[in-house]
Amino acid sequence: MFPATSHWFPRINVRDPYKRLGISKMASEDEIQGARNFLIQQYAGHIPSVDAIESAHDKIIMQKFHERKNPKIDITKKVRQVRQSKAVNFVFERFQAPPTAFPVKTAVTFAVLRALTDSAGFVISSSYVLLHPP
Repeated sequence: MFPATSHWFPRINVRDPYKRLGISKMASEDEIQGARNFLIQQYAGHIPSVDAIESAHDKIIMQKFHERKNPKIDITKKVRQVRQSKAVNFVFERFQAPPTAFPVKTAVTFAVLRALTDSAGFVISSSYVLLHPP
């Protein structure tokens, strides 16, 4: 099937499966499969080399499957990414939150108006005087 070779795989004892196959951790599944196929063809005559290549390939594929099945979502990282986006920065720079005293004063004013209300005319005249002092 494959040509018999007399040399053995030099990274047979490397523990990291990515280094064993000679690929990066960000490699796609096609790159992983391509590296596996290339190395299997190159070291087809040496059974321990083929076994080492196959075990590295299996470890990577199982790890990728596990990552896809159980994705880790880092909430703080996602919030940081959103806060650093141009659109969100534009909105935060464009609009400013009012000082804390303003909403408190407004809430107190409306609470007092609600307590003093007995007719519609009294509310209108009272609110005008409270909101626009002389």
